[in-house]
Amino acid sequence: MQGELEEALGQVLGEPTRIVVAGRTDAGVHALGQVASFETDREIPGTLRRALNALTGRDVAVNALAEAPEGCATEWGSRSTPFGLQPTEESLNFLRTLYDELLPNFCSRQFNVGLDETIDLGKVRSKEIAEQVGVGRLYLDFLLKIHREVRARGRTMQFWGDIITHYPELVRELPRDAV
Repeated sequence: MQGELEEALGQVLGEPTRIVVAGRTDAGVHALGQVASFETDREIPGTLRRALNALTGRDVAVNALAEAPEGCATEWGSRSTPFGLQPTEESLNFLRTLYDELLPNFCSRQFNVGLDETIDLGKVRSKEIAEQVGVGRLYLDFLLKIHREVRARGRTMQFWGDIITHYPELVRELPRDAV
């Protein structure tokens, strides 16, 4: 898996790229849920996941991607791996799939979407749009998209409100039915 993914990354990024994997598997053993990371100075195309899946064989599937700034320091310490969803269409598609798969298994009409892991919001992939519209607007717009997805599935959205309190001018735009 590692060699195949490194070769595909090299083709897409135009430079040899080494990955670091979270664990090790022997040849012929599944690596389901394997996590890998890499560093590059190159601009990462928004189509990276699709390109990697097209270049790797059937046994390798890239399910999700996230970026993190160098070291990714947080209020609770330094993180060396990406951990926050980026407000992209790719993330929204991932959430749609996840909601469709998981929500039918729960009887509660309340659904907590979190939205509190935003320490890397406005950096890396979302930096350009955050510079145009502001981090608060970027957060609220993504929250509203998620709200539409949750409502479309007949649920009431719950979310952690600590982030939006940093942008009091946007609070009045929150959906009235969100908790």
